[in-house]
Amino acid sequence: MLLQAGRLNVAACHLKRGEWIEARDMCNKAVEENGDAEKAYFRRGEALMQLQDHDEARKDFERVLQLDPDNKAAKNKVVVCQQEIK
Repeated sequence: MLLQAGRLNVAACHLKRGEWIEARDMCNKAVEENGDAEKAYFRRGEALMQLQDHDEARKDFERVLQLDPDNKAAKNKVVVCQQEIK
């Protein structure tokens, strides 16, 4: 659990620094360890959006919504991804 929190914090740092690939990779590790890691899916989705992979990003945000149907930020990101895909 502590390792997971560390990975998510490192991913957040990568996002803030604009290091999209590193953020995605760190989130991949967190998701591998815990398939219900809501923050990992959300942060990976953010990184994927910046990498112009809107379809995969949308899937991550939809997974966040499966885990937490009331997550407004994820709902907004799904809409943004759908607009970008069009």
